[in-house]
Amino acid sequence: AIVIPNVITVNGDGTNDTWEIKNIESFPNAEFLIYNRWGNLVWKSSGYPKKWDGSNYRNGEVLPEGTYFYIINLHSQIYTEPYTGWVQIVK
Repeated sequence: AIVIPNVITVNGDGTNDTWEIKNIESFPNAEFLIYNRWGNLVWKSSGYPKKWDGSNYRNGEVLPEGTYFYIINLHSQIYTEPYTGWVQIVK
């Protein structure tokens, strides 16, 4: 249903600066949770009104380079299992 990239480059060059999830607009009630390697929640969203730009939801600062882990629940009757995986921030 959706296509989830594994890398974002938050260097401000206009290419891959945000997490572009293809077909996510079909799931307006989707829930997003992103954790750092220690299991701390660094970003969350209900729906996807603003694409994730690698920032921490608490203070808006760009997170350090590294691997982050996501859980995306589409809240769909067809796709009932959440999507899980990783995304790499590269600067």
